[in-house]
Amino acid sequence: MDKTRIAEAFSRFNTDKGPRRHSYHFAYADIFLNVEPTKILEIGVQQGRSIAAWQDLFPKAIVHGVDIKKREMIPPAKDMPVFVGSSFDKEFVDSKLDKDYDIIIDDGDHRPDAQWKTFLNLQDAWKKYYVIEDIISEQNEIVLRRRFQSVGLRNIVSYRSAFRGDVQVRGEMVNSAFFIMVVTRE
Repeated sequence: MDKTRIAEAFSRFNTDKGPRRHSYHFAYADIFLNVEPTKILEIGVQQGRSIAAWQDLFPKAIVHGVDIKKREMIPPAKDMPVFVGSSFDKEFVDSKLDKDYDIIIDDGDHRPDAQWKTFLNLQDAWKKYYVIEDIISEQNEIVLRRRFQSVGLRNIVSYRSAFRGDVQVRGEMVNSAFFIMVVTRE
């Protein structure tokens, strides 16, 4: 699948993943070049814009979402399974989520410790790709990369987002780059 088709879907559903904000469609074009996922999980779906885009891009795939709050979903996400709970809660993860996703996308809490905890809770649930969106700062990207390497995952590619934004870091507003990290099972 090419980046133009992915960018169009991200734009059509008004996600922050496309060319108007992060430009993550470049990373996803690399992932989906030779992969047709059958099952996708996204953490942090808010109103369902991203999961609607995934369903549009992969109409035969099963797409699940997780969010910490019950929210009003946009059509067509209204008919998609969205589990309300925290990816930090191992009991929730084990009882509600499947264990055979081709790709898991973490677009939930953007702090590195939270992203790592989510990964640890889902580490046995993915088969091909584990993606973390919105890694805030190069330093956080390095921290997460080292953590993945410490558990034997070495096939890691990071992409710098086209977006820079003001974020709060240790109580101070900083203009930072954002990254998307893709971990592949070898």
